[in-house]
Amino acid sequence: MRAHFPGTINAAWRLAAGNVYAGNALATIKTWTSVGKLFLFTAAQWASAIDMRMEATFRATTGEVGVRLFNETDSVAVTNSEMVTSSSTLARARSSAITLVDGKEYRIQVGVNTGAAGGLVGGSIVGLNT
Repeated sequence: MRAHFPGTINAAWRLAAGNVYAGNALATIKTWTSVGKLFLFTAAQWASAIDMRMEATFRATTGEVGVRLFNETDSVAVTNSEMVTSSSTLARARSSAITLVDGKEYRIQVGVNTGAAGGLVGGSIVGLNT
């Protein structure tokens, strides 16, 4: 099952702000911007035995670009949803397993390091059978 963010981004989206600090696994981007439409998670519409993941198609034209899922209801990033790339090749990536809360609204966020640019084509939430 897949929940699309309709009309998230129809063309490359650009941002040039923030800082990236490299960690052991992923870079941590300081400045994030919400894009696209809200998605209301309704648990009853999803099977109970699935792994939820965020999926996005994006790239960096310069520097590093990150995408993540953001819980707009509680103003917090969704744990394990962040993905960062420095590749200029447009590619689809899938996050680690994430936990969504019934009745909360979510939106994709994009962030970059200073002087970086990139494109986000779109994103979705994917439910994988376990």
